[in-house]
Amino acid sequence: MPRGRKKKILTPAEQEDAKERTRKAVEKYKKQNIEKINVNFVRGSRELIQKRSEELGVCLSAYIKGLIKEDMEKAGYDFPVNMEELHEKEEKERKDKKDG
Repeated sequence: MPRGRKKKILTPAEQEDAKERTRKAVEKYKKQNIEKINVNFVRGSRELIQKRSEELGVCLSAYIKGLIKEDMEKAGYDFPVNMEELHEKEEKERKDKKDG
């Protein structure tokens, strides 16, 4: 924050309003950019997968997405796992289209 500028103190009602606006913005972002895929495993699988992801130092979701990305890339697909990779891929495609 710039020097000399005072931070506005929000009332409880303003705080709740700000939280609600943030929640709605996150919900809108997810709706536009995120897809969910539900996968069923036999009982006990989650614990084993979770244990392995912890051994590797990553969260369960990152572990599963990483395995899928690795397999997709072996098969020749350019498979972005997160939004940063997706934006990089889209930017590269725009550049290639412009240059080609």
